[in-house]
Order: sequence, then structure tokens, then C-alpha cells
Amino acid sequence: MTNKTFAVIGNCQARPLSDYLAAMLPNAIFLPGFSREINTGIISLDELVTADTLIVQTVMEKRVRAALQQAGIEREVILCPTVYFTGFHPDCVFVRGPKGLISTPLHNSNSAIAFAAWKAKLPVHEAITLFNESSYRRLGYFDYLQLAMAELASDAEECDLDLAAEQASWMRSAPFMHTPNHPKPIVLAGLARALVKKLGEQPALRFPEGLIPDQLTTHMIWPIYPELAQSFGCDGEYIFKPPSGKRAYGDKLTAYSLESFVSASYDVYNQYDPADLQCSRLDDQRYAELIDNHAKRQSASSGRSHPYRGLPDRQFWRKGVSSVRMEDFDPVTPPMKRIGRNDRIATAGSCFAQHIAKALSKSGYNYFVAEQGPADETERLHRQFGTFSARYGNIYTAAQLNQLFDRAAGAFQPEDMAWTRSDGSLVDPFRPRVEPDGFHDVESLLRDRDAHFASVNEMWRSLDVFVFTLGLTESWQAVSDGAVFPLAPGVVGGEMDTAKYRFHNYSAAEIVVEMTQFFKKLRSVNASARVILTVSPVPLEATYAPNHVLTSTTYSKAALRVAAEELSAAHDWVEYFPSFEIITGNFNRGRYFGEDLREVTPEGVSHVMKLFLKHFTVGTACPVAAARSETREGQAVICDEEALRV
Repeated sequence: MTNKTFAVIGNCQARPLSDYLAAMLPNAIFLPGFSREINTGIISLDELVTADTLIVQTVMEKRVRAALQQAGIEREVILCPTVYFTGFHPDCVFVRGPKGLISTPLHNSNSAIAFAAWKAKLPVHEAITLFNESSYRRLGYFDYLQLAMAELASDAEECDLDLAAEQASWMRSAPFMHTPNHPKPIVLAGLARALVKKLGEQPALRFPEGLIPDQLTTHMIWPIYPELAQSFGCDGEYIFKPPSGKRAYGDKLTAYSLESFVSASYDVYNQYDPADLQCSRLDDQRYAELIDNHAKRQSASSGRSHPYRGLPDRQFWRKGVSSVRMEDFDPVTPPMKRIGRNDRIATAGSCFAQHIAKALSKSGYNYFVAEQGPADETERLHRQFGTFSARYGNIYTAAQLNQLFDRAAGAFQPEDMAWTRSDGSLVDPFRPRVEPDGFHDVESLLRDRDAHFASVNEMWRSLDVFVFTLGLTESWQAVSDGAVFPLAPGVVGGEMDTAKYRFHNYSAAEIVVEMTQFFKKLRSVNASARVILTVSPVPLEATYAPNHVLTSTTYSKAALRVAAEELSAAHDWVEYFPSFEIITGNFNRGRYFGEDLREVTPEGVSHVMKLFLKHFTVGTACPVAAARSETREGQAVICDEEALRV
């Protein structure tokens, strides 16, 4: 490389990054840039003019481009990720006050648990008891490493940098961060290697991290909590190291134990009105749940005779329902584990399940579609490709889902192979509306079904999270082999024959049996699969039971809800999300149903999806924006049950 001049601009990571680059490319000139504001940072606009190329961390990209545009300067800009990695320090957060970030003994780093405890007015000696493995699991701290690695890989990809090999190397040296925003040398040197590779240069020195001192050790160092450290394969401790950059040689080193750090943090917070201090992490309801559970344990241990004293507001009707604004109503119990941005999420179920699929896809999560179909978008939608993760149409009952697994695996081959429509075309009895024009012959139907089964099997093996919406208890079955259909024979195809087909209304106990069998089969091919159950809030279109449609609807939803509760209680990898309660709850005064008292309004769907994304997902997606986007685009869903209208 010729004597090309580079300006490296970013946060506190930019100076060591510039040093590593200079060591690797000694013939180039690097202007070390530690700069949060172009006008007041080390690198001035004059130096930007001097540089041939700007290496800019993403945290400074907008400011740099704006400064260049304002000055009328054109320069090559190479983006570099700003490393903010919470995987080893999930409890380390920012707290904002009236004039900006609040400073504890560790500069602007705070403990989310300690801050939540202070907000709840817990004394220090009680706050420190919250630092344990049970709390970390409840708060999802053990999930942060995988999510942070995925986020970093995504950030690098957006900067057109390949960090896959580097990240694998960092993990072998874990933990590789001092704090969430202070990487160790191996990380910044790895970024430098990736940048040199992107520049097409051969480095004179490949591993500069052994040559240059770690400049960030003079800043604060957040500990790796021992319970978390075990999962990383390293040792941990509760020792909080404050900044030491101004320490003179021979001065006594200062460090804080867990109790002394929490106590010192309380001293800082006590200078403010609690309403003036905010931490976005505490929007996660799991922190409130952690404090509530602590209060219940304290109440029980104190021997109080009133077991309801000290319970959280959400467990009282007046505080949790009647006095809450409709738009603020939130009945969700946070899951033990959230959905990451790169988790493969598959959906199936009744019509309402399609709202979850749309919201996940629109908000940037990895909605998994195993059966892609044709490239033309109009044709794909017309033929129900992408409506669910595979083209199985509506799966209303637990038995239908259980049989889908068996049919795709070749363990069950129903006698009903094809039904004939009035126009002479054929339909698949188990997904009668996925091919609007029908099939011309049995051979084409079976070819399509075989391809569908291959996609279903791939879905079972590849998904990370399966969201299933329980829709109905009423079903129609074949007398000969018990095959379960989404619609009665004769509605879309085939003919009703009481000697061949029977009506069956499932009990809650039967639903539990069917779903438990399905869970066992799913886990046999995908041992790490997780399941989220919901119950569709949409009333029955029609009932075959000799009852009023409203009482049949009440029975159906009650049985499904009971089954969902029993299933989620029996399996620690199965969660329940209360979409049914959000739509049908009397807190909304019926405003979440349309004029037909059956169709869910866009406002209702938005409320459901806002809470689903808030509680069940993590990452960079914006729950509220995603829910509003879903509403703006309309709520068109495909519902086989509508064919029952007469």
C-alpha cells in the first residue's frame, strides 16, 4: 500500500483500532480518531480533508456523512461495526436522569437488577439476594450470549465485513469483553484484520494484539457473574473495577464487592426523585416479576396470615384490569426464554395464527417458510404459499396437527385420498382450499402432496420455535380410520355420507393427549424445539352441536384454553401467549370485534402483536412499529371456516 492516509472515527474503540491498523499496514498513515462529535473530537474537519479514506464506526456514520455533506467534501467511507456486546454482561445497563446518563462508581454502567430493586424500595441487603442463578434464568440472561453473537454477525454483514472466523476465535478466548462497549484486544485486532482484508492488502503483522497494550483496561471493568461464567466455561466473580486511568503508580487499587457496589449505586440514585430516573431495560416485565416474587417470598417468610398481601397489582382485578387504560392492558406472563432475531419461527393453526406470522416477518424476525412456491408473489399468495410455514392451510384441531406429523412421516395413510368438487376438479381433503383451481387428476394431487410433506418434515427438523394457535374443538372424522379433516365433506369437496363420516367435539382431556403425542414426536426429530401456544379469539362460524352457536363457542374456547394451560404447565419448553384474553377480555368493552361480532379489528390485532413482540422477542425489531405496520397493511387472512357460511 502507498502512503495513503486514513482517518479512523468512532467511539472509545477507535483509538486502539487505529493503532492495530497502523501496526498491520505500516506504510499507511492513520489519524487516530476518538470522536463523538466531529466539531469537538480529536479529528477535525481539516483532518478529514487530509485523509484519503475514512474508516467510520457505525455509531458515527450519520454525523460523519452530515459533516462531509455540509463541507462539500467527498471521501471514501468504509464502515466498521461499533461493538456493543451484552453476552457476557447482560445485567449492565444505562440509566438516564434529567441531565443525561447517571454515573455510578463504574462511570455510566449500572446494574439492571440493582436499579429495579432500588425502584422497588428494597434495602441493599435484600437487593443483593436477587443476584443468583434463578434470577438470571428468569430474566433470560443465559440467552444473551447467543443473541449478542448473532447481532454482531448481522452488524458486520451490514458493513460488508466477514467476521465469522474471527468470532469463532473470540469464543475460544471468552470472555472477550471488559464491559458491553469495551472489547478486549483480540476483538479490535480482529476487526482490523477484517478491514485490511476488505482493503485487499496483505498485513505486515497479522496479530498486533500482542504488540500493543490494552488501552481499555484503564476504564471500568464489569465482572462476569459466577453463575453465568460457568455456562461460558470460565471463572467469574462479583468484583466491580472502577476506572483507573488517573491512578498513579503505587496508589492503592480500588474495587467494589457486590454489596458495596449496590450500596454505592443506591447512594447515587437516592439523589434523585425515582420518577426522574429511567432505564429502558425495566420495560421488560420480567424485572417486575422478579421483584414481585421476592416480595411474596419475604411475605411468606415473615409469617403474615394474609397470603394476598404483597402480591403484584396484576393479580388483582381492580389494579390489573378495571383501573388500567385499555391501551395499557397487559396480561402477559413473560416467557422463560425469548425469541431471538435469528431463531427460525414456524407457525400453524387457525386463521388468527396468520397475524403472528405477518407481524414476525414485518418486524425483522426469521419467519421460517419451508415451502416457498413460485417466484411470482401474486401467484404465491393466491395458492397460499407463505400463509403459514408450509402449505397445509388451516389446522384447526390438535388431532389434525398430530395426524399431519404422522402423514408427513409416512406413519399414517388415510383412505380419503382426494375429494371431487362440483366442477369435476379434485381437492386434497386435508387442505381443501390451498389450490384454488383444484387438481386435474389424482397424480398431480399426490405429487403436490409429496412435495408438501417434504417441506413439512424439513420444517419440523429446522425450526427453533413453533407457534400453534388452537382454533376449534369441533371436527369431522372418517369412520374407517379416524382421519380428521379441517372442513366437513361436502363443504368444499366430496360428499357427506353419515356412514363414512362422523362429527366429534373434542374434550380438553382429548386435546391434551393429542398435543402431548405431537410434542413427543416433534422433540424426537428436533430436541431443542420450543412451542408457543395461543387460543384463537375468533368465535365459531357455525356449530354442528345441537346448541346455540354462542354456547358452542364458549365451550370450544374454554376447552382449548384449559388444554393450553395444562400443556404449558407440564412442559418447561412450552409457553402460553394470551391472545384470546386480550381480544375477548371485557376490559376493551367489545371494541376489538367488528360489526359482525366475530372479525377482530385492526386495533385488536395491533394490541395483541405489540404485546407478543414486547414479551416474547428480543433484538432490534420495534414491537410497536411492527404492530402498526401490520395494521396499516390490513388484516386479510385466509380462513377455511368461512366456507361454512350459508
